Amino acid sequence: MFWKFTIKNNHFAVGAVAFLDAARIWADFGRTELGGVSIDGGSFKLGTGGGLRVRWGETFLVRFDGAYSPTDKTQGFYVDVGHVF
Repeated sequence: MFWKFTIKNNHFAVGAVAFLDAARIWADFGRTELGGVSIDGGSFKLGTGGGLRVRWGETFLVRFDGAYSPTDKTQGFYVDVGHVF
């Protein structure tokens, strides 16, 4: 959290996060095909991104995340209320 402020006795905080992820996916222990095409992840997939967090009080959190996968050349933007844990 890098900025904390108060509006009419309501406490707010704004912060930022960065993330990086790598994974390999298997559908099962053996080779799995769907329509003759393997659905076992193949190689490692990478993802990276960053986000903004806005907290109101001690428990209400709004998350804004942008992500990019350099291996799949895809991107996404996500807005969520609450926390993943």
